[in-house]
Amino acid sequence: MLLLALSAIVLDLPLTVVGVTVGLGLDAASHWWAERRSSLAWLAKVTDRTECP
Repeated sequence: MLLLALSAIVLDLPLTVVGVTVGLGLDAASHWWAERRSSLAWLAKVTDRTECP
């Protein structure tokens, strides 16, 4: 959050409370989804990626 605030000040970004809240909420939701092993196992299966490159 500190880096977001610093970046917004340095880059003069027009941030709103709603925009930051939605953005952080989407970030949290995507991280929650990715950290579930079953989600990533399903994604690997449907994309035929069973091994690392």
